[in-house]
Amino acid sequence: MYLLLQSLEFGGVFVNILTTGEEIRNKTSVYVFAASMGIVFLVSLALLGFHTYLMLKNFTTWEFVRWDRIAYLKGYKYRRLSPFSYSVFSNLMDYFFVAT
Repeated sequence: MYLLLQSLEFGGVFVNILTTGEEIRNKTSVYVFAASMGIVFLVSLALLGFHTYLMLKNFTTWEFVRWDRIAYLKGYKYRRLSPFSYSVFSNLMDYFFVAT
């Protein structure tokens, strides 16, 4: 949720900078700031997409990156399919409504 809100905020600031009045638009510092905000927006959007993928596949970041070094995954042959994943709906239910 944080990444979604952060992406929306960065996108809003980026659009606001590009649509401001002519007196501000001619300054180089505004272009540098807009470019840096655009890069931050794209990075946060990519991070949001990656973590959404992990959530839907029921992976942790550690399992995704270090598959070969995790003891309980060594004998599992399907690298991109988590042994704990059942379906997209089940993964979403597990992610948002964890039973304690």
